[in-house]
Amino acid sequence: MRRFVLDASVALAWCFAAERTPQVVAIESRMLTESVVVPALWSLEVSNVLVMSERRQRITPAERVRLVQTLNSYPVQVDLECVDLAHLTLADLARQHHLTVYDAAYLEVATRLSLPLATLDEPRCSAARAQRVTLLIE
Repeated sequence: MRRFVLDASVALAWCFAAERTPQVVAIESRMLTESVVVPALWSLEVSNVLVMSERRQRITPAERVRLVQTLNSYPVQVDLECVDLAHLTLADLARQHHLTVYDAAYLEVATRLSLPLATLDEPRCSAARAQRVTLLIE
């Protein structure tokens, strides 16, 4: 089965109508036939954005719960190995590509597992290109 790395920017775009572009919807559709890998921080990052969106009254508490349930229903494989690599490998990638260590986690998983990356984050896209990681959204 084909696999790809999914970052929070794409998953969160599914949650907000204004951000659901055809490219984002196409990535969501791929989840029906492909396996998705995310770094261990993915759930924390997604949950944080949803809580902040609720605080800013962009979504209601009920909508946040519904969105979390929807995201939890997707078949994602959490890569825990990147946690062990945080102090050296992720930090080096972050420094090399001017990313946060959090952003470098997505790049590291895609690089280590030789998987394409689905991201909307331009600094991550630039770093992925430099690392020769295939991008699913251009």
